Amino acid sequence: MNIETIPSQRIFYIRRIGEYGTGNLKLMTILKERLKQANLFNEDLVIYGIAWSGPNTPKEQCVYDVCATVSASQKKIEGM
Repeated sequence: MNIETIPSQRIFYIRRIGEYGTGNLKLMTILKERLKQANLFNEDLVIYGIAWSGPNTPKEQCVYDVCATVSASQKKIEGM
Protein backbone atom coordinates (compact mmCIF):
# COMPACT_ATOMS: atom_id res chain seq x y z
CA MET A 1 0.00 0.00 0.00
CA ASN A 2 1.21 3.50 -0.83
CA ILE A 3 0.16 6.55 1.11
CA GLU A 4 0.41 9.90 -0.62
CA THR A 5 -0.07 13.36 0.81
CA ILE A 6 -2.00 15.50 -1.64
CA PRO A 7 -1.81 19.27 -1.18
CA SER A 8 -5.00 21.12 -0.49
CA GLN A 9 -6.75 22.00 -3.75
CA ARG A 10 -10.13 22.92 -5.16
CA ILE A 11 -12.08 20.14 -6.86
CA PHE A 12 -15.38 19.50 -8.60
CA TYR A 13 -16.88 16.12 -7.88
CA ILE A 14 -19.81 13.84 -8.55
CA ARG A 15 -20.88 11.30 -5.93
CA ARG A 16 -22.52 7.92 -6.45
CA ILE A 17 -24.02 5.74 -3.73
CA GLY A 18 -24.53 2.08 -4.56
CA GLU A 19 -22.72 -1.10 -5.45
CA TYR A 20 -19.21 -0.63 -6.84
CA GLY A 21 -18.69 -1.73 -10.42
CA THR A 22 -19.77 -0.52 -13.85
CA GLY A 23 -21.73 2.36 -12.32
CA ASN A 24 -18.44 3.88 -11.16
CA LEU A 25 -17.03 3.69 -14.69
CA LYS A 26 -20.16 5.41 -16.04
CA LEU A 27 -19.75 8.15 -13.42
CA MET A 28 -16.14 8.74 -14.53
CA THR A 29 -17.31 8.99 -18.15
CA ILE A 30 -19.93 11.59 -17.17
CA LEU A 31 -17.30 13.65 -15.32
CA LYS A 32 -14.93 13.59 -18.29
CA GLU A 33 -17.69 14.62 -20.71
CA ARG A 34 -18.69 17.56 -18.51
CA LEU A 35 -15.06 18.65 -18.22
CA LYS A 36 -14.68 18.47 -22.01
CA GLN A 37 -17.83 20.56 -22.49
CA ALA A 38 -16.38 23.17 -20.11
CA ASN A 39 -13.04 23.12 -22.00
CA LEU A 40 -11.24 21.95 -18.85
CA PHE A 41 -10.11 18.53 -20.10
CA ASN A 42 -6.40 18.74 -20.90
CA GLU A 43 -3.09 17.02 -20.12
CA ASP A 44 -2.64 18.99 -16.88
CA LEU A 45 -5.99 17.90 -15.46
CA VAL A 46 -5.87 15.61 -12.41
CA ILE A 47 -8.79 13.24 -11.92
CA TYR A 48 -9.38 11.11 -8.84
CA GLY A 49 -11.69 8.17 -8.24
CA ILE A 50 -12.28 7.74 -4.50
CA ALA A 51 -13.94 4.71 -2.92
CA TRP A 52 -14.94 5.74 0.59
CA SER A 53 -16.58 2.60 1.94
CA GLY A 54 -15.06 -0.21 3.93
CA PRO A 55 -15.29 -3.93 3.16
CA ASN A 56 -18.24 -4.43 5.53
CA THR A 57 -20.37 -1.64 4.07
CA PRO A 58 -23.62 -2.95 2.55
CA LYS A 59 -23.24 -2.73 -1.24
CA GLU A 60 -26.24 -0.41 -1.62
CA GLN A 61 -24.57 2.09 0.76
CA CYS A 62 -21.10 2.20 -0.85
CA VAL A 63 -19.90 5.74 -1.64
CA TYR A 64 -17.75 6.58 -4.68
CA ASP A 65 -16.63 10.04 -5.83
CA VAL A 66 -15.05 11.10 -9.09
CA CYS A 67 -13.20 14.41 -8.80
CA ALA A 68 -11.20 16.81 -10.94
CA THR A 69 -8.86 19.52 -9.73
CA VAL A 70 -9.70 23.05 -10.86
CA SER A 71 -8.26 26.50 -10.32
CA ALA A 72 -9.51 28.60 -7.44
CA SER A 73 -11.06 31.04 -9.91
CA GLN A 74 -13.06 28.37 -11.79
CA LYS A 75 -16.79 28.99 -11.77
CA LYS A 76 -19.40 26.26 -11.56
CA ILE A 77 -19.31 23.60 -14.28
CA GLU A 78 -22.61 22.99 -16.06
CA GLY A 79 -24.38 20.05 -14.46
CA MET A 80 -22.13 19.95 -11.40
